[in-house]
Amino acid sequence: MPITPFHIIAAAPIKAIIPRHFSWSIFTLTNIFIDLEPITYFIFTGIPSHKFFHSIFGATILGLISALYFRKLCGNYIMKWNKNLHPIDRGWLEVRNSKINLFEALLGGLLGRGVT
Repeated sequence: MPITPFHIIAAAPIKAIIPRHFSWSIFTLTNIFIDLEPITYFIFTGIPSHKFFHSIFGATILGLISALYFRKLCGNYIMKWNKNLHPIDRGWLEVRNSKINLFEALLGGLLGRGVT
């Protein structure tokens, strides 16, 4: 199976243990980027092949790209998420800190590449 939501769920214990030091959104984005490779191969060849970005080197590159270039985008998305929440749901669905610092992003991105 080329894509699975189980990778993303694997981060739940990490987020529960160190919530302020781990970016689940960067983790998820890294997993999505890595899973784009077998999706692309499947579309063009019919075989969901895991090639370069499923290697440690390729996944590390995508983890770093996610952490360095997409943390602002993820932070903006979190702010938009918070704005669109119904007041009743804010207590349990609101993300308290929408800014993702570099350490959180790097930890999320590099751990995201390790789960693939």
